[in-house]
Amino acid sequence: MKKIALIIGGLFALLASCGIGAAMGGSGDATTNVASSEPVATETVTATPDTRPQATATATVTRTVTETKRVPGPTVRVTVTADKPKPKPRPEPAAVAGDPTAAQENAIGSAQDYLENQAFSRKGLIEQLMFEDYSRADATYAVDHVTVNYRKQAAKSAKDYLEEQHFSHGGLVQQLMFEGYTRAQAEYGTRHAGL
Repeated sequence: MKKIALIIGGLFALLASCGIGAAMGGSGDATTNVASSEPVATETVTATPDTRPQATATATVTRTVTETKRVPGPTVRVTVTADKPKPKPRPEPAAVAGDPTAAQENAIGSAQDYLENQAFSRKGLIEQLMFEDYSRADATYAVDHVTVNYRKQAAKSAKDYLEEQHFSHGGLVQQLMFEGYTRAQAEYGTRHAGL
């Protein structure tokens, strides 16, 4: 009987050194779980002591393999934006038939300069530009492309004449018409000059 107790004690010591004794002292099962996206094998080990008088211990091991399926995670959307090609610069517009030439632009500038300093009729301004060696076509183009109130120009001319000379109403109208104003413009200018 003493010999059997020694064998059983040796058996328990052997089991304890192998780590199976801790499993027997607990619930009797040891389960290993591994978190992975790959299939996981779960191993259940059950140790049963043999009470027969033998020098070796036996253990029954049961293995259970459980497959873990991968659970799809959140969907990640990637938006790829291609750089838009830069637009090609637009070519400079070609000169249109109605655009002024360099000579016409200069004639317009000269006409505006003259109108800032003196009073002119349409005819008188064209003649003044031609005197400056602009062609009749360029001078006419310039006069037609400046903003002028010829009635007010006639009134300025009438006042200038009255500062230098004495005129009757009819004489001043004739003088203004000689300068290229129309009769209506000359009459307007003479009246606004005080005659």
